[in-house]
Amino acid sequence: MTRNLLALGVLLGACTADVPSSPSFQQHVLPILAANCVRCHGYPAIGGAPRGFRLDSYGDVAIDDETKLTGAGAYAPVIAARIGTGPGSMPPRFPLDDPQIETLERWAQAAAPGEPAPRGEPRPGNRPPEAAIESVSRAGYTVGIVVRVDDPDGDLVAGELRVQIGGTDRVIGPVRSGRVELAWNTAFVSPGSHPITAVVDDGAMPIAIELGQIIVGGP
Repeated sequence: MTRNLLALGVLLGACTADVPSSPSFQQHVLPILAANCVRCHGYPAIGGAPRGFRLDSYGDVAIDDETKLTGAGAYAPVIAARIGTGPGSMPPRFPLDDPQIETLERWAQAAAPGEPAPRGEPRPGNRPPEAAIESVSRAGYTVGIVVRVDDPDGDLVAGELRVQIGGTDRVIGPVRSGRVELAWNTAFVSPGSHPITAVVDDGAMPIAIELGQIIVGGP
């Protein structure tokens, strides 16, 4: 009996050790969200999930010039309140295990009043995301842009594609890991070359990737 109790104590100690005292969004939180939540609570939201937030991004992400989706950092108290094993808890089919729940709760509890949960330290040796674009033309006019975002560490990446028009940054649309095709109405865009930038975040920090110029104009 004593031996069994000692073994149980070692096992419980090991579980507790798996929960960081100060969880990092990139290292500890994002992997849990990516494996359990982002399929429905990413962009676009699916399965009847609310559309005002996305959990694959730490910060808020613009989907156009007037609309932003709340990121996981600001949404942390709601996440901590919804996870668990009781009725109505999230995820609905496969509940999180105890270390995962405690990690998300500790992360949310570390937030200062009125502030998002802390981003924390990035992964040592973290490598930034990469992005590339190509324009989609029809009848000689640019009607969309294909964006490809990849991360050498395999992190989920979220962000937005921006174009500079007349010295003003405009949002073309949101991007995420992988290939995204964004429609872009250039009917009211001045003909010429316009700088394109992807602002992306792999959980460590947002970075701006300059993607050259895109030419707008008809035949």
